[in-house]
Amino acid sequence: MRKSLIILLFIIILSPLVYLTLPISSQSTPIQGYATSSELITPGEIEVPITFHLTNLGQTLTDVTIIPADTYPFYLYPYNNGTQLTHIPLWNQGQTVNVTYLFDIASTAKTGTYTDVVIVQGITTSGSQVTYDVLVPVVIAGYVNFSASSVWGTTSNPMVVGPGENNIPLTIILQNLGNTLVTNITLELNSQFPVKFLQNNATISAIPAGYYGEVTVMASVYPNATQGLYYIKLNVIYYHNATTTVLVPIDIGSSNQVSLEDAWGTPSDPTVAAPGETLLPLTIYVENLGENLLSNVMLILQSHYPIQFLQNYTMIGFVPAGGYNYVTVVANVYKNVTPGVYYVPITLVAYDGGFMQTFEMPVYILGYVNFSASSVWGTTSNPMVVGPGENNIPLTIILQNTGIASVTNATLFLQSQYPVEFLQNNITIGNIPAGYPIPITVLANVYPNVTNTGVYYITAKVMYYDGVIQYVKVPIYIQSLNQVSAEGVWGSLSSPILVAPGETNVPLTIVIKNLGENLMSNVSLILQSHYPIQFLQQNASVGFVPAGSYNYVTVTVNIFPNATPGVYYIPATLVAYNGFKENIMISVDILGYITIQAQSLWGGVTSPITVSSGENDVPLTVLLKNTGDVNILNATLVFENVEYPLIFHQTSAQVGIVPAGQENYATVTVSVFPNATPGVYYIPATLYYFNHKTTITIPITIYSPNISVNLVTIPPQVFPSYYDVRLLVILTNFGSGIAENANVSIQSPFQVISSNPLHLGAIPIGVPVNATFLINVPNNTIPKTYIVNVTITYDGGKETYQYPLQIYPKANLIVVGVSYPSLSAGDSNVPIIITLKNTGNSTAKNVIVRLGTSNLIYPHVSSSNPLQALTASEVFAGDIAPGKAINVTFVVDVSSGASSGTYPLAIALVWNQTGALFPFEQSDTFYVTISPPFYQQFFKSPIGIITIIVIIIVIIVIITVFLRVRNKRK
Repeated sequence: MRKSLIILLFIIILSPLVYLTLPISSQSTPIQGYATSSELITPGEIEVPITFHLTNLGQTLTDVTIIPADTYPFYLYPYNNGTQLTHIPLWNQGQTVNVTYLFDIASTAKTGTYTDVVIVQGITTSGSQVTYDVLVPVVIAGYVNFSASSVWGTTSNPMVVGPGENNIPLTIILQNLGNTLVTNITLELNSQFPVKFLQNNATISAIPAGYYGEVTVMASVYPNATQGLYYIKLNVIYYHNATTTVLVPIDIGSSNQVSLEDAWGTPSDPTVAAPGETLLPLTIYVENLGENLLSNVMLILQSHYPIQFLQNYTMIGFVPAGGYNYVTVVANVYKNVTPGVYYVPITLVAYDGGFMQTFEMPVYILGYVNFSASSVWGTTSNPMVVGPGENNIPLTIILQNTGIASVTNATLFLQSQYPVEFLQNNITIGNIPAGYPIPITVLANVYPNVTNTGVYYITAKVMYYDGVIQYVKVPIYIQSLNQVSAEGVWGSLSSPILVAPGETNVPLTIVIKNLGENLMSNVSLILQSHYPIQFLQQNASVGFVPAGSYNYVTVTVNIFPNATPGVYYIPATLVAYNGFKENIMISVDILGYITIQAQSLWGGVTSPITVSSGENDVPLTVLLKNTGDVNILNATLVFENVEYPLIFHQTSAQVGIVPAGQENYATVTVSVFPNATPGVYYIPATLYYFNHKTTITIPITIYSPNISVNLVTIPPQVFPSYYDVRLLVILTNFGSGIAENANVSIQSPFQVISSNPLHLGAIPIGVPVNATFLINVPNNTIPKTYIVNVTITYDGGKETYQYPLQIYPKANLIVVGVSYPSLSAGDSNVPIIITLKNTGNSTAKNVIVRLGTSNLIYPHVSSSNPLQALTASEVFAGDIAPGKAINVTFVVDVSSGASSGTYPLAIALVWNQTGALFPFEQSDTFYVTISPPFYQQFFKSPIGIITIIVIIIVIIVIITVFLRVRNKRK
C-alpha cells in the first residue's frame, strides 16, 4: 500500500500539467485503485483513454477478469466481441494491475470528480469465485469555452462589405478559452439578420487550448442592412455532439454608395453621339463611393428618350471600393433628338440582386452631322475629262462629314438628273468619320444632249445611322464637248490603195479623230450608203478614241459604177458611250480609173489556133488588158448566147484579177455559124468587175478554108458491068481556116450504091481528106465519057467539081444455042453443047465457062476417075473475038429422081480483057428439058390404056387354058 502511494506521488510530481491529484478508491473491497489519463478529461470528449491502476490488497486471485462498466458520465467505447475484457491468469496479493479503456464523456458533465465502476472477477486460493465492484474515482478537470469574432474576407485579406453583398467570404474565428484541446468542431450556420449564410455548417478539425481556429464561409448581406456591428448566435458542436453557443459579431462596415457616368464610344475610342446614330457604343462607368467591394454588379437598361438600348441588361462584375468599373453597351439615338443633356433611368443591381438602386444617368447628345460634297470624273488619283454622251464612266463623289459626329451605316442614294444618268441607285458607304473626305466611285452616263461645258449641281440623298436622311448638293463638271472629224482611207493606213468607180468589196479605213479633251469610248459608226459609196455593213465599232488622238475602223464598201473621180463627203452617224450621237461627214477620195483593152485569139495563149466558119466547140480566149491605175477584181465576162457569127456555149467566164498595167484572160467555148464568112467581127460582151458593168467589144477573126478536089477511080479503067466501082474524092484544105461541117456529094449518071452525100466533119488545113463513093456501071452501058459532078459544102462555103468518067468497051458473051439428045431421068454421060457468041466490041480472052450444078442435072464424073470432078464443070473456051461464036460441051448426068420438065441451067463466063485490072464475070442461063419414061407416056393416052387391058385379058386366057390342059393330063 505504501509502495503504491509512493508511485502515485511520483507521477503527480513529474506531470503537474497533465495529471491532477487523483483520489483513491474506498477500502470496502480488497481491491483498490485510482484512474489517470494522458489528457485532461473534458465533458463531451469521446474515445478518451482512462487507465485504471488496481492494487490487490486481498488474497491472491487466479483467472481474473476485469470488466469496465458504464457509469455516468463515463460510457465505455463500443468494443467488438468482448475485447473490452481484460484477463489476468494470476494476480498476487499486493500486486498492482494497470488497465486502460476508452470512454466517451457525457457532454453534460461538469468539472469535478466522478466515480466509475470496474468489475473484477476471479478465483481465490481457496477456489471460490469472487466478484468485486471496484469504485474508482475519475477526475474531469478539462473544460471547453469558446469566444468568437469575424472578419469579411479572410484574416490575411480582410474586406469591407455593405448591404446586399452576396457570395462574400466571411471568416469566423473561434478561440478556445478552455484548458483542453477541442476536436471535431462543427459550426452550425443559421442565417440571421444581417447575414445570410450560403452553407449550413463549417468544420474545424481541432483547436488547442488558448488557440484560435478559423473557418471561412460564403455569406450574403441582407440588402436592408445598415452600416453597423451586428451579433448573431451560432451553435458550436464539438467532440461528439457536445454543443455550446457563441455570439459572433458581424461588422457591416460600409453602405453602398454608387454613382453612374457615361461616355459615348469606348474608353480607348471616345466619340460623340448625334441624332439618329445607331449601334453606337455607350460606355457606362459605375463608381463605388463606399468602402466595400461591389460584386456581381448588373445594370438594368430601359430605353428612354432619347436613347434606345439594344439590350435589356449588362453585367459589370466587381466595382472596388473607391474605384470604378465600366461596361460598353450599344444604343441608338432617336432621330428627332436635339443636342443637349438627357437623363436616363438606370437600375443598378449588385450581389446577385442583393442590392438594387435606380439612378438618373446623364446622357450627352452633343454631336451633329453635316455633309458637303464634291466630285471628279474618274478617280481622285486618275481624274479624267468627260463630254456629252459618255457612258459607264467612273464618277467619284467625295462626301465629307463636316460635323463632329462620325457617321455609320451611311448609304448614298443617287437619282439620275440632268446632265448625269447614274447606273446604280445606291452605294453603301459604311462609316464616315467626322472631318474626313470619303470618295465614292460610281458609274454614270453623261446625257448626250449636253451642249455646254460647265458645272452642274445635282441633289443626292445620304441615309445614315438607321434612317437619318440628309440631302447634299453634288457639283458635276462637264469640261469638254465631243468634237470629232472623220476621214476615209482606201485600204489600210499602212497600205493605202487607189480605187475606181465600180469597185466592190473594197476596204475603206475610216479614221476618227478626237478633237476634244475627253476620251471617247464605245465609239461606233452607223453607216448608210450614199453616193458614191455603198456600205456592206450598217455599223462598225471603233472602240476608244483618246483625246487629241485618233482611232480607226476598216469596213468593206462598193463604189457606185457611175461615180466620177473626185472627193466626196459621206454622211454617217457617230455613236459613243452608248448614248451620244452625232452626224459626221467622212471625206472619201475616188481618184483611180480603169481602162480596158480587149483582144482575142482562138485556142489558148500558149497554143493558138485558127478557126473558120462552122467550127463547133472551139476555145476562144479573150485577153483583157487593164491600162488604168487600179486593179480590176472579180472580173467576169458575160456573153449573149448567140452573137453572130458565134454561138457561145458558156455565157460567162471568170477572169479574176487584172492588175493595173497588166492583162489577164478567160477562155470560153464557142461555135462558129456555118454561114459565117471569113473576116473580122466585133463581138459585144459585158464585163463585170467590182460592182460595175461595162460593155466592151472583142475583135474576132473568122479564117477561111480553100478546098482543092482530086478524083480517081478504082479500078483506073471502068468498063460496063463494073460494080462497086470506087470513086475516090481527095480533098485538101490549102486555106487558113478549118472547113467545118464539111460534106461531099456526087451527081453521077450511074447508080451510086454508097452513102451520098458523105459527111466529112472538119477538113483541117494541109491534111488531105478522102471520100469514097461506090457506083455500078450497067452491062449495057455505052462506052464513052460521062460527067460526074462533085459538090463540097462546109460551114461558110461551097465548092463544085466536074470529073470526066471514061467507060471503056468490053466483050459481051451470050448463049445463042443449046443442043442435047433427049434426056430422061437416070440418063448418064449425056453431052450438052452450048453455043456462045461475043456481041461486044472487045475480044474476050482466056474465056472460061463454068456450068452451074443442081440436084437434078450435074456434070458427069467417071467412077474410074474421081478426080474428074474437079474439072468436069469447067471448060476453057479460049479467046472470042467480037461477033464470033464458039461451042462449049459439058457431059452431064440426070438424076434418077428427076421429074420430067424443063429446067434452067446457069453458066458463068470469066474472061480477061485488055486494060482491065481484074477478070470479067458474066452469068447466062439456058434451059434443058427432061422427058418422061415410056410407061408414063403410054398410060397418058386412051389407046395405051385399052392396049394394057387387052394384054391383061390375053394373059388371063392363057393361064386358064394352061390350067385346064394340065388338069386333063392328070
